[in-house]
Amino acid sequence: MMHPAVERFRHRSGVHTDMSADEQADTQADGRDGTPVRLALLNGSPNPDRTAENFRRVFTDVVDGDVSIDDYRVQELAFPDPDEYDAAVVSGSADSVYDDAEHVDALREWIRDADLPILGVCYGHQAIVDAYGGTVEELSAGELGYVEVEHDGDAFFDGVPERFVCFQSHGDAVTELPPGAEPLARNDVCLQAMRLDDHVSVQFHPEIGLEYGRDLVDGIESAIEDEADDGSGDENGVSDDNRDFEAVRATLTAKNERRSEAVHAIFGNFLRRVE
Repeated sequence: MMHPAVERFRHRSGVHTDMSADEQADTQADGRDGTPVRLALLNGSPNPDRTAENFRRVFTDVVDGDVSIDDYRVQELAFPDPDEYDAAVVSGSADSVYDDAEHVDALREWIRDADLPILGVCYGHQAIVDAYGGTVEELSAGELGYVEVEHDGDAFFDGVPERFVCFQSHGDAVTELPPGAEPLARNDVCLQAMRLDDHVSVQFHPEIGLEYGRDLVDGIESAIEDEADDGSGDENGVSDDNRDFEAVRATLTAKNERRSEAVHAIFGNFLRRVE
């Protein structure tokens, strides 16, 4: 029986062509006789509904055919059976891989045991690295808002400009890759993408658009103000987060959102590697 925290979503996109119905079916999804690509979303976001919707949008926007996405809530210890899926996505989260929490340990174990390609995003990127013996550490200053990243030309970034804009929201970063992993992208702050066997992962948030990005920035600033008000900061009750939110908001423009849409190509590139 499916766990009650699992939300079922199926998207069936039409194929507008003069081909016969049989020919259309053969060209849908990933080419496997018209059957949908089956994705498990391991959703650790503090805003899980919006995160699930974001991933549904970007995957179905770039894939010509059927995509089936099942949403598993990691904090509720809901994990998929890897045998039922073609690939998985591990989302961002407010957690850190070094947190002492049951669901953090359970996700680490699931990643190690799952025999299927995984796309990691933000915390998901760090979780894959951590699961296979790499190192993730807290940054002295994280990234927030639209920033520039440069990739190395790997096929995972086919269709993405060498220097591209993407949304960031993180305070931890990968400081050492696990054995056998290849770096794929970076900026002045940290490693931004890597490949390890069938897994690929990115530090940035390719699924986040301008509206949700603004909501995230507002929420983070509000949380910092609340921390200062209730005295839960340092020994003087002052938050140690001194981010310039005016500068962050200056990056949240429609132009940067349009530029960031180029990175959506990685979702299609990932699925093309799924057999």
